[in-house]
Amino acid sequence: MNRLQRPQTGIFAEPSLHGLFLFFHIDTDEVSRARQALAALPDCYHHWQDYFSEAQLSVAIGIGDAYWDVVSPSNRPDGLRGVPDFSRSDHPFPTTPFDVVIVICSDRMDANHATAQALMAELAGVAVLAEERHTYRHLDGRDRFGFKVNPQQIHAAQRRERALVRTEDDPEFADGSFLWIQQSLTEIDRFKRLTTAEQERIVGYDRLHGRKLQTAKNSAASREHGDVWCQRMPTATVRKPAEMLFAFSRKMGSLQDWMASRFLPDADGATDPLLDYLQVEHNSLYFVPSEHGLFRLAEIED
Repeated sequence: MNRLQRPQTGIFAEPSLHGLFLFFHIDTDEVSRARQALAALPDCYHHWQDYFSEAQLSVAIGIGDAYWDVVSPSNRPDGLRGVPDFSRSDHPFPTTPFDVVIVICSDRMDANHATAQALMAELAGVAVLAEERHTYRHLDGRDRFGFKVNPQQIHAAQRRERALVRTEDDPEFADGSFLWIQQSLTEIDRFKRLTTAEQERIVGYDRLHGRKLQTAKNSAASREHGDVWCQRMPTATVRKPAEMLFAFSRKMGSLQDWMASRFLPDADGATDPLLDYLQVEHNSLYFVPSEHGLFRLAEIED
């Protein structure tokens, strides 16, 4: 069957009301069986995109750095590697590797749930669900600290430009994307004790309207990277308020440079000041192949 070369929609989708993150470990030594299961996932989620056509359902399926060498030992995305060592940072930077991640986003929680159940059925006997996180859109698209997420409102063409691997860079993996997921606890109460002006200097944006502050030289905003499409969504937890950051880029190096600018001291010894109010619990890295790239896994012979 001829398959269209197209990216997974979850790479550059519009921000949604609800998110679901599923982290898996592959639980079989039959690699060919795992390949077949992964290759079947796009057709599965297309069914639910049609069924919930009004929900703006998007899915991104990523394969972890270590498992790439198992599932595709002779062909690897250029630059794919594990989470770097940031032990020099004053901020904890734990790594939790998984073999596969599925990120499902839509404007309906039941659409996310139905899609997740169907995708897990395809992976039955092949993968074990290790962790899951439910996220949601907070107020008018704000983070837990009350600031707008992506206030610059990057449009679809810009998101694709930042996130999708170009044919000239890596033709075998064109229309795929590198994905970094980070989960952090948010110390909201301590942050709220700051004045609005102090909060804005740390974040680098006007709190009400989301305008970038040119006077905030050392801020979270000053460390943004032009080749990264990043979203953040709060987790649906009350006892431990947290947020999920998921960032896509066409270049692995852009993700690493961005994280290094946040966590490693610059020439003045400064790091992202917002990290003083975050406790990172999880980092993991994946490559999200194009849909055609997932289909091709079934053609690999041992």
